[in-house]
Amino acid sequence: ALGVISGHTCRESNECDINSHLHLATKTTKATKTKTTKFHEPRISEFQDGLIAGVEISGPAGDPFPGCLWVVNLNDFDVPTYLLVVGAKPTDTSFQSNGLAFVFGTLFRFITPSFALVLSQACPTRFQNLTADLANIVQTVGQIHDLVIVPGSAARVSELLDSLIAQEPEFSAGSVLPYIGGPARPIFRGGSTGPWFQVDVNRNIFDEGGMQVPLDDFDMQDPWAPTLGRINPSRVPRDPGVTGDP
Repeated sequence: ALGVISGHTCRESNECDINSHLHLATKTTKATKTKTTKFHEPRISEFQDGLIAGVEISGPAGDPFPGCLWVVNLNDFDVPTYLLVVGAKPTDTSFQSNGLAFVFGTLFRFITPSFALVLSQACPTRFQNLTADLANIVQTVGQIHDLVIVPGSAARVSELLDSLIAQEPEFSAGSVLPYIGGPARPIFRGGSTGPWFQVDVNRNIFDEGGMQVPLDDFDMQDPWAPTLGRINPSRVPRDPGVTGDP
């Protein structure tokens, strides 16, 4: 799902705002001016938290993409592998005519409930520590195309982002998804050109601010269903001035 990368701000209330055509993440502090960086195509477009062994990515139709997808464990209770790169998979693929590609690999059975999924130019070394080895990781992986953090609890939304950008501002351009009460299946970019949405186990859909979205706000039936290989559902905002029958 070819996603238009959006502006991202995480506040203390765990809100996340999306408001531009470049994916800009902002770390907000009381006395520090924020730094933003840009991500470029390709990017992550759809996956399922802890369930499916693969990830959909998007980019220019027909173009090859010899990049890498990798996963970082962000569960501090899992001490042996906390903040480690627990898997990395070369993409070795090309984008189809609709701009989509699917990358298979068992590493995408994610370390739940908290993890970071990164799409970059090259792969890092497995089991490198995101804190101790971060400078080497950034140098090794080259261009970071996309990053999405899936938190395991509401309290960890802001601190997961902070744990990355405190060491390396390059990671400040990622998306931190709100906690929706449990695993999300699937997680997708709206319309293959828009912001992230998450679907919970009851088929409720939540936007990047953690607000529930009515199913009939989307342009296809059953928007909660995975659409791997097809363009994702797109949210079509209702006209607030139209009520009742004509």
